[in-house]
Amino acid sequence: MSKLPCGVVRDLLPSYIDGLTNEETDALIEEHAASCAECRRMIDSLREPEVNSREEETAEIDFLKKNKRKTVKTAVAAACIAAAVAAVAVLLKLFVIGRDAGYEKLRSFVDVDGSRLFVTAEAADKDRAVSRLDVSEKEGDVVVSVRTVVKSFLHRGKLERTFEAPSEIGSVTVNGRRVYENGGYTAAFSEAMKQEVIANWKRYLDLPEIERTLWSTMPGYVYRSFETWQDASDFVGFNIGNPLENDPDFVGVDHRDYPGQVKPYTAHLAWYGDRSGDISYVSLEKFYKYGDLSVQFCAEPVCAKQGVDDGLVPICSTFGDDIPEGIVTSRDSGEHFSAANVIFMSDGVRYCIRIIDNVGSDPSVLEAAIETIRAVAEEMMK
Repeated sequence: MSKLPCGVVRDLLPSYIDGLTNEETDALIEEHAASCAECRRMIDSLREPEVNSREEETAEIDFLKKNKRKTVKTAVAAACIAAAVAAVAVLLKLFVIGRDAGYEKLRSFVDVDGSRLFVTAEAADKDRAVSRLDVSEKEGDVVVSVRTVVKSFLHRGKLERTFEAPSEIGSVTVNGRRVYENGGYTAAFSEAMKQEVIANWKRYLDLPEIERTLWSTMPGYVYRSFETWQDASDFVGFNIGNPLENDPDFVGVDHRDYPGQVKPYTAHLAWYGDRSGDISYVSLEKFYKYGDLSVQFCAEPVCAKQGVDDGLVPICSTFGDDIPEGIVTSRDSGEHFSAANVIFMSDGVRYCIRIIDNVGSDPSVLEAAIETIRAVAEEMMK
């Protein structure tokens, strides 16, 4: 029989359940519970909430762990998406959208003919390319906006555009810099030509020494092609005459068919400058066929002989003493050709007309051509 009565056991049960009783008391309670079904039921009843509580606590902990893992996964996914969006935005900015290039970071040229504008632009940095070239006009003032991006397969180099204004163009501004105004090119445009020369020198000087020997022209020379002689003359800003244009005996050569040329044009402008970009030589050139002979017509506006309106900068040559008096004729020849040069001045322009016989014609043919050209020169000098 139990040593403790039921009343005493039931008073001790809360402490027993909480583990506050000593071993001897625990033994007496457990001995009593073994023979008393009612007290044993009470002990089981008191112990059941603790089990349930632990189960609930465990379930809550598992829930929190699951939510934590889910939250971490969501945060990681969100971070990855944000990083991907940022990366796409950066790539779009670098390779597609680009940025407005400062005028000094462009090599741009404009050709104005009444209401028509032709503009071409490329980045001065060889690692960048033009992505957009927009043209707008208001009351004769044309604004050109150029954006550049990192060069890639999407955008490889320069862009060009022809724009027809509703009326005669009065001015042209490229990325904030006025380059054309009141019928002439401004200092900014002259500066663009200077930058072209500097870039040409840099490309040459960056080459290994052995590759410089393969450079196709003298460093510092820059070329610009035109469809007609008049376009080239307008580009320079002077009205440079060319009587061969209207002479049916002289047939202009389309450079699509001219040996060694691949670009379709009939006239081009060449200019030369030193490493600092100072331009000392400018020449408009066009090739003709005169029977079996080739004729190269060159016109070089001389700065010292040109009058310049305020605010406009001429594109011209700074010749020293190499300005002819009257008509000067010279001859030269090589293994497979013979040639003659007729040089003279007219209206501030130094003309050099070179006649080349590379088919072995009778010498009298070349002499007759020289007399024809001298007659042209005499007429121009009147």
